[in-house]
Amino acid sequence: MTMTNFEEKLAKYAQLIIEVGVNVQKGQAVVLYISVTQQKLAHLLVEKAYQAGASEVIVKWSDTFSNRQFLKYASAERLNNAPEYIVKEAEYIVAKKAARISVVSEDPGAYAGIDQKRIAQNQRPWGKPYYPYVGPPKITTSVGRWLARPMKPGLKRFSLT
Repeated sequence: MTMTNFEEKLAKYAQLIIEVGVNVQKGQAVVLYISVTQQKLAHLLVEKAYQAGASEVIVKWSDTFSNRQFLKYASAERLNNAPEYIVKEAEYIVAKKAARISVVSEDPGAYAGIDQKRIAQNQRPWGKPYYPYVGPPKITTSVGRWLARPMKPGLKRFSLT
């Protein structure tokens, strides 16, 4: 696949995510959770969301190295409690009825060696601000909302052929 062909397919993938996966509506806010390693896809998603009529697109960048260091060194107090700005941000996102897109592109071994209890401690408070609006976590499937691109070296990321 040539680079031009790849870029065309990536643009079509972004359009599919926006128009079919989350079905962005005119005036709707969009929140995009994506790794800094996926900048090209993020830019396409932002562009396609605005073209679909999004009122705003909030990009929440993540960085595996920074996240790993936080999980490794943060105090238990901090791991167990979401800061107030996270609570306020969650309230804002829910009030806006934002479409949320998560592009997962972590290396499956990125957090190897980090105590799983610390990871679990950190995940719990991040979801709590949403509980009053969406309820506690439950097992669901949501086609088009959770997208995965493996980042392990040597793996093919995805194919649209």
